[in-house]
Amino acid sequence: MTDDGFGARHEVDYWLAVAGLLDGWNPEPAYEVPVTASDRAWADEQVAQFLPDGAGLLAIHPGSGAFSLARRWPPERFAAVVRALVARHELRPMIIQGPGPDESLLARAVAVGTGGAAIVGPAPTLGALVALLEHVRLFVGNESGVLHMAVTARAPIVAIFGPTNDRAWGPYPLDAPRHAVVRESLACAPCVHRGHTFGTPAGCLARTCIDLIEPDAVVAAAERVLARTGERDLWSVSHDSATVGAS
Repeated sequence: MTDDGFGARHEVDYWLAVAGLLDGWNPEPAYEVPVTASDRAWADEQVAQFLPDGAGLLAIHPGSGAFSLARRWPPERFAAVVRALVARHELRPMIIQGPGPDESLLARAVAVGTGGAAIVGPAPTLGALVALLEHVRLFVGNESGVLHMAVTARAPIVAIFGPTNDRAWGPYPLDAPRHAVVRESLACAPCVHRGHTFGTPAGCLARTCIDLIEPDAVVAAAERVLARTGERDLWSVSHDSATVGAS
């Protein structure tokens, strides 16, 4: 096995190659997080509070975790995406608040911009977050740990990438019909995890790669994912998923 640098392969495929050296092999690799009965109870309670009519759930995560705040797309643009998708589809928006000290402000900014979307979180456990995301019709968010929990939940995803490398850290697998990445192709991007170097998690002052992404591009990607995935069987996803763990 050779290390050809960040983005030559997805990071998952690099680690699968390491497992292959020990004769490990999985024909259908997938992210897995244990989900307990209490995790599901928490998620069901959150959904029941603001989704009583069975409309599709649109999950938005405007945060990015503490590693790189440069990954954050502006909250007013997330709000514009929500308004467009709610107007065109039977979707109920839910803003996911992470545990970061300023993520409550981000969530509130998006909620206000949408006219009052519900805010949920922080989830008490990773399993509870996965259980919540198993309910969603579509997830839209920055590159973050929450994005990868959406992958675990097998949610349809639109991932917004700026300074990080989508070929290395995008929703896995990258070619799944339920996954879409929106990014601008610039000579300077990605500047985090590039080649064989760690890069610059703080990005640049201009943050051009993020600034050039307009809401219309994200809405268009969301439309493609919604068209490809159709109506999800939420009961099947929630109760027969490979993420189920010991209760």
